Amino acid sequence: MEPSSSRNGKVATELDIELRRKVAEIENILGYTFRNKSLLVEAITHGSYAGHRSYQRLEFVGDAVLGLAVSNCLYEKYPDIGSGDLTDLRSANVSNENLARVAVRLGLYRFLRRNSPGLDKAVSKFTEDDTGLKACTVLADMVESIAAAVYRDCDYDLKLVWKIFSKILEPSFITLETMNRGKTLESRSRSSSCGSPYTVDAFVDGMVMGTGYERQVEIAKLNAARDALPKVSGGEAASFEDDGQMLSILQRPDEEGKQPARIPNVKKSAVCSWRFLFFFFFLMAFLPPECSIVFGFGFWVWVVYLFCKWFSTASQR
Repeated sequence: MEPSSSRNGKVATELDIELRRKVAEIENILGYTFRNKSLLVEAITHGSYAGHRSYQRLEFVGDAVLGLAVSNCLYEKYPDIGSGDLTDLRSANVSNENLARVAVRLGLYRFLRRNSPGLDKAVSKFTEDDTGLKACTVLADMVESIAAAVYRDCDYDLKLVWKIFSKILEPSFITLETMNRGKTLESRSRSSSCGSPYTVDAFVDGMVMGTGYERQVEIAKLNAARDALPKVSGGEAASFEDDGQMLSILQRPDEEGKQPARIPNVKKSAVCSWRFLFFFFFLMAFLPPECSIVFGFGFWVWVVYLFCKWFSTASQR
C-alpha cells in the first residue's frame, strides 16, 4: 500500500503542473509573460477556493486601472466630444456585462480556481443566454484582476497594460458611432426594482436582435445597441434606418423568464383618434342641421384617412 505522504506529494505535484499549465495558457492569451507568476495565480483564485488568497484585492485595483486606461484612450480618440459622452463611453466599455463577454470570448472561466458548483451553473447559463448577474460579476472580476496583475507585474506601466488589453477589448469595444446609433433607438422604459439591473432588448421587426443589461439604464442601452449592430448590418456598422427596419428597445427588470411585449407605434395615435371621435359627436349634438351635413362629410373623410393609415401600418409589419 502506498504511504499517505507519498500520495499527498503526488497530488501536490499534479496540482502544481495543472497550475503552471493554466498560467502558461493565460500568458499565451495575453501575449505577456509574468515575472511574478504568483500575481496571476492570485488573479484566478475565487473566494470559494479555501486556504488561498482570492482575487478581490486585485479586482479592486484592476477596476481603476482599466477605467483609467480606457479614459486615456477615449480622450485621445475623440478630442471634440464633451465629458458627458466620454463618461458614458467609459462606463459602457468597463461595465460588468462588457467585461464578462470578454471573459466568455477568451474562455477565462476554465482557469478560475474555485469550489462552487452553483457558480459553475450560473456561468454556464450566462454563457448560453447572457443572463445572470452573479456570473456576470465574477467573469468581469476575472478580467479586472488579471489587468491588475499585469499592472503590478510590469511596474505600473499603464501604457503596456493598455497595449495588451486594447487588443482583448477591441471586438466588444463600444465606440462613439455605436453610442450615437443607440441614441436613435425608440425606447420605452419600465421601472426597475430596487437594486435590480435593467435589461434592454433591441428589436428589429419584432425580433430581439440585441440584449444588454446593467444597473445604469443608459449603459444597458449602449450594450444592447452594440449587440444588435452586427446582426442588423451584416457585421458592418450601418444606420438603422438604411433598410427601413424598425428598431425599438424595451427596458425591464432582470426577472427570469419574462419576455417583454412589443407595443405597436400606432397605440398613441389610436387613443388620440378615439378622443377626437368623442369630441366630434359631442360637438354634433349642439350644431344646427345645416352644419351637420358639412361635419358629416368631414367625419367620413376622417374615417377613410384612419383606415388608410391603419392599412399602411399593418402592411409594414
